[in-house]
Formats: sequence, structure tokens, C-alpha cells
Amino acid sequence: MADSKISGLPASTTPLAGTEVLPIVQGTTTKQVSIANVTAGRAVASLNLSTSGSTSTTPVLNFNASNCNLALGGTISGSYLQSVMQNKSGTAGASTNWAVSNDLGTDSTYYGEFGMNSSVFSASTPADYFSINNGIYFSGHDGDISLGSGNGYKTYFAWGSTGQSAHVINNTGALGFSTNLGTTPATSGTTGFGTSGQVLVSAGSAAAPAWSGTLTGLTSIATSGVITQQAGKSTPYSLLSTGIPFVMVSSGTMGNNGALTGITAVAVAYSRAYVYLPANAISTGSAAGWYYAVFSSTTAATVYNNTYTTGNPTVPASPTAFSTTGPGAYTQTTNNIAGPQISFPANAVSTNANFLINHNVTNNNSAGTKITGAKIGTTPLLSQLNTTTAATTANITYAFLQGTLTNIRSYPYVNGVTVGNVTADFGTTQTISGYLQIFSSASDTITLEQFSIVVTP
Repeated sequence: MADSKISGLPASTTPLAGTEVLPIVQGTTTKQVSIANVTAGRAVASLNLSTSGSTSTTPVLNFNASNCNLALGGTISGSYLQSVMQNKSGTAGASTNWAVSNDLGTDSTYYGEFGMNSSVFSASTPADYFSINNGIYFSGHDGDISLGSGNGYKTYFAWGSTGQSAHVINNTGALGFSTNLGTTPATSGTTGFGTSGQVLVSAGSAAAPAWSGTLTGLTSIATSGVITQQAGKSTPYSLLSTGIPFVMVSSGTMGNNGALTGITAVAVAYSRAYVYLPANAISTGSAAGWYYAVFSSTTAATVYNNTYTTGNPTVPASPTAFSTTGPGAYTQTTNNIAGPQISFPANAVSTNANFLINHNVTNNNSAGTKITGAKIGTTPLLSQLNTTTAATTANITYAFLQGTLTNIRSYPYVNGVTVGNVTADFGTTQTISGYLQIFSSASDTITLEQFSIVVTP
């Protein structure tokens, strides 16, 4: 063939089949390679990929992609198909972002982004919640963000160590807390909605909130935060209620992995309970606190690494076993210890409010004084002193406000000792708790079998 310029060659037929050949120099020899094999078998680096056209990829995808400038598809049986974008720089301020924008978009306005920060993105306290080290974020700028189903499906907010728990918004807009996982999408997310009229009660930072009690007959919370009563109506609601025993165990012996023995006998072998143990009782360095326990007898139990701090106590679905070396004998504290408790928000009741506090108690029969009661903050509302009375005791008290959020009258309904007028400012957040104390001897034991607080606002 006579020499020709490239510009003088006839145009090829496109799209190319991939079998067309190009000349290349390999070593010192001129060889040929097909178009399809130019990059076959080797990674091709691309710092920037820019597209300006659109191509229908049907039938690679199962929908019409004629408006796509980038379409990816594949069939991966039994596994996942992924596209990966990684910023391997471990430096401050480094992140990986997928950004979208519109006709008004610039480098700093009218865009949305999904991204992940480097492990050292912020050197100290982050400037905002989008700057947390290793943080994954979705953010919008100069536009509203909508999240949810566009055609009647549920929206889940997953939580837990593996995403095994979730709150849900269903297709009617109802909120379900700690909802269920069913065998199908239709049977998942169908629980946790409570019943009409119930209020949402916080469990603090130790557990998820839950619907509890009712506010039937009450107006909504006013601007001041005070719950006001409708004329002639006053409906109590449950603030805290637990039937899980809180056991102030005696001194005893702690073996390996939370094996508790040698304690003074409790009323029954509780299948679930929280026991109070002092610092270093489980192992060297273990914290004092309430630990979940399962009793094998009235004098022995297995203690688990699940703790209670505040709110309605729960039974762990899968208790976390200790893997520890027990210290052997330990001595129980004889101090006053708060058991079940809950935080009550500031200004959440009127000056006509009252609180019904109920607890049931068991203890060993001995000459030593065992004490239970209720407190608002550090102020006791009642105290129950037992010695040789080992039977379960019902003890109920009314604490009611007297025209002011700071003046309280405590009145025992059955048993107990009144402390008269006390001061506790309900214009500020208060903690209401039940407490236990083996006052005279660390060899005694006392159990708060049940504790509840009912509020009439």
C-alpha cells in the first residue's frame, strides 16, 4: 500500500468491534495488537473520568438508562457488586466524597455529598459532626434534605453492635421504637408503636426510649414546659416501673468469670436480677455498680457484664459473660446506694402535682438494720427500716407539691416514716430513685423486689 497520511485514510465504522488491530513497538520489533487487548489484563490508572454524553445500556441493566452519563451493571450470584472509591491519605482534613450538584452549583454552594473522613481528620475536638474521625456522613448545602420512602414503605434507623436493632417510621408516619425483625419485609417493623395516648419516656443513655403511660385528659406541654390539666380531669401516668429485683447482696466470694458464691441467702433464686457489687469485687479494677445476674440458688449467682445506670431496667437478650479472674472474698459496702432511678425534666409538672411511689422489699432475718426508701435528688421522701421482718413489705408514699415547685409534703400511705416538708426544686431537672442500704452489717442482704413511680401532673 502506498504511503498515506492518517488524515487521508477512510473513516472506520463505529462502534469498534474490538478485533481491529493497531501497530505497536514491543522491544525493538513492530507488532500488532487488537483494540480489545490494548489494556486487557492490566490496571489502568485514571485520575479524572469525565463524561458528557449519554448512552442506553439496555439490556445490561433492567431499566432504560438513556438519561445516564454513567451506568454500571453486572450479575454477581451469591455475593455483592461494588464500586469502590478510597482516599488512602491518612492526613488531617482528608476524606472521600461523592458529590451531586445542580444548575446553581459551585465548589461551595448547592450540593449534596456522601463521604467518609480519614482516621485523623480532626486533631482534637471536631469543629462539627461532619468532621468526626472515621465519620461517615450525608450532608446537604443550600437545599432541604428528604429522607424516607417515596411510595409507602418503611424507613429504619438501625442501631446496636451489628445493626440488629432499629427504630422505624411506617407508611402512616407512626414511630416504632426498638421494633422487630420479621421473616419478611412485611412482617418486620410492626412493633414498638405503643398505644394511642401513650407518651415517650427516655431511658437515659443506657437504653432506647419507649412508649409508656398515657396523658389522656391532659393538654399538650405548654411553652413553659408545664403539663397542664383540663378542667375536671387528672390522669396519672407511669414514670418508672420495674419488676426486676435489685439485690444488695451481702459480702461473699467471687470466682472466675463472675461466679458469685457464699452470700447470705436471698428470698428466692432469681432467674433475672441486678446485684450491687463494690469496686474490685468482680476482678481487679472492676467498677462498683449494678450488674445483671442469674441466681442458681439463694446463695449463688452468675454475674454478667451488663450494667444498669438509669431508666426502666431491661433484661439483656444475650447477657455478656465475664472473662475475668475472681479476687475471692470481697466486702460489701454499707453505704446508701441508689437503685432504680429516672431523670425528671425541669418544669414538667404543675404546682398541683403529686407522685405515688411504691416499692416491695425482702431482706434476711437478723438484728441488723436494713433500709430502703425513695429520694428526689439527695432528699429522702421516706425510709423503711427492717430488721427481723423478712417477709415482703409493701410501702407506698405520696409526695405532693404545695403550691410551689420547691415545697414538697411526703405522706406515707402504708408503713414507712414521713419526713414532713422537704425541699426539692422541680424547676430544675431532678433524679427520682429508690435506694437500698445494709446499714449495720455487710453480712446482711436486702432486695427491692419492685419499684414504681406514678405521676399526676
